[in-house]
Parts: sequence; C-alpha cells; structure tokens
Amino acid sequence: MHFPVSDNLSFPRRIQRGNLRISSRGFMMGLFPILAFFFQTEGFDLYHHTTSYYFDYPINRGHTLGEFAIIPRYLLLSDILIFFRMAGLPLGWVILGLCVYPAYQIGASSTFRYLRLKPGGRLIYFAVFTLSLFYSGASLAILWVLAYFFTRKSVFLLGLAFHPVGYLITISMIVLVRSIKFTAQIGIFAALYFGFCYYRTLYNFPVGYIDTPVFANITLQNIVTLLEFTISRKTNELIVFGFLVAIAPLVVRKNRIKSWQTIQSANNDVIATLIYLYSFLLLLFVLTILVIGKNTLFSYLITLQAPLPVYVTWLDFGAPNFSGSFNTLLQMRLK
Repeated sequence: MHFPVSDNLSFPRRIQRGNLRISSRGFMMGLFPILAFFFQTEGFDLYHHTTSYYFDYPINRGHTLGEFAIIPRYLLLSDILIFFRMAGLPLGWVILGLCVYPAYQIGASSTFRYLRLKPGGRLIYFAVFTLSLFYSGASLAILWVLAYFFTRKSVFLLGLAFHPVGYLITISMIVLVRSIKFTAQIGIFAALYFGFCYYRTLYNFPVGYIDTPVFANITLQNIVTLLEFTISRKTNELIVFGFLVAIAPLVVRKNRIKSWQTIQSANNDVIATLIYLYSFLLLLFVLTILVIGKNTLFSYLITLQAPLPVYVTWLDFGAPNFSGSFNTLLQMRLK
C-alpha cells in the first residue's frame, strides 16, 4: 500500500494545542534572552537593578520636573520593578519576562518571516541576544522599539519609557516614521506618565517615594548632558541601535518576497542555518570560558550554591529574606 507523500514537507511554523497557538520562530527567538541571562555575572546591570529595587526604600537617583514631580531614574521600568518587588516576585524573573516577550513577538511576526530570507536577516537573532546579554534600561528600550517595528503593536512604545535614552530614540523614531498619529501617541503617553508622576509625588506613593535622591532637574540642557553621558556609557546598546536604524527601511517598507527569491533562499537555507548555528555555538563556548569561576545563574545551576546577589535576584520569593543593606549587596557584587 502506498501513501501519498507531499513534495513540500516542512516543519510546522506554529504549534497548536487547542486554542493555544505558539509560533516556532517566536519560541526560538524567545530562547535567546534566556540563554543570555545564564552568562551575566554579578557586575552586570541586571544585578544592579534587581538588588537596588530589592529594598522598600529608594536607592536609585531620580530627576525632578520643575518643583512638582519626581521622575524615577528608569522611568516606567522603575515603576514596574517597584510593583513586582512589592508583590513578592524576584526581579530577575520580571526582567527576563520583559526581554522574552518582545523577543517572542519579533520571531513570531510576519515581518521577521520575510526579512529572515534577506541577506543578513538572521542577524536579528544576534541583535536580540546581544541586547539581552548586555541588559540595561537602554538595551531593553531598544529591544522593545525593535519589537514595535516588527509587529507595529503600540504596546511596545512603552519601551521608550524604560530609560532616559528613550528621549533620543523617540526623536529618531518621529523623524523616521513621520506619522502624525505616531507622534500623537507619543505625546499622549508622555502627558499621562508625567501626570502620574505628579500625583504619586503629591500623595507619596509608594510610601517613601518623595525621599527619592535627586540627580538633576529636567531641563533641555540637562537632557543633552544626560544623553552625552549615556552615549559614552552605552556603546554596545547604541551599536545595536545603529543596526536597528539600518534595517528600519526594510521593516517599515516591507515588501513580499517574490516566489523565485523564496525558492532561491530555500535552496541556501540549510547552509545559512549551519553557518549561523556554528557561529552562535562558538559564541556560547567563548562566553562559557569567560564566566568560569564567576557567579552567574549558569554557575548556580551547576553547583546549586547561590551567592546572595544571585539569590535575591532569582530565588527570594515573598517578603525579602535579606535584612542587610544595599551596600552589603553592592560589595558582594563588585568584589
């Protein structure tokens, strides 16, 4: 007995379980931030964020908007971290989720489906991995903006409020997109957020918010100074942001790939996949060598011994179990 065999066998692009649909490309892209977090040592920004927002008193310096409102250092990202720490969730999981969600959406998008067949399209994987490996408020903002370009979902515009570098990205996006609707969305969100900061300052929410150390007042001159400082400190993130700007015309003006191009790309797909896979495995090998003997999530999974900064980042659920000071955690991180 002979069974009919299709000439166009391919792996399913979406895994379906009842009403749940999971994109295989999105799932694969979502693994990259997870892998990246395994190799972050205690000196990375990840552990600064998780330890500095671990306590119920403000540590990170904010900014003032006139004399009426205090703006947190990492804007909306600060509020997210404060909320989930109050809810008893270790902040490592929160930050990981903030990286995995846009990564999954990028991989699941139709834009990525077509862009990946263009020369260098798979470099998006490395961009997502790099932004996650060098996690910071700025890199997270860039990752969310990247997700916006790929999906056009307005929720990802919230990423512009994850770091002051979002001011620079916002200006760049307004120039690039040149849409009145887009500019209006940005203006409305900014007004709502600054209004929220005004009322939380007025009512001191959460308790102790008005005791936030102040770095500077928000003025045009101070914003320029802050951007210059950020540019000097965030080289890795800005390199990826440059990559984002370079591919933006392809994403914004996406055209369907012609059938002959698809066939030609399919013929080279296996070779290209093997090259990228080999390069990525080599990168993981180098990273493994570099973090040997250092405290990371990877080393914890091997030894099952968590240094205190790793513990408060990933394992300290519920009310904080550490009663010491932030300086104690800082010294452990930087030793």
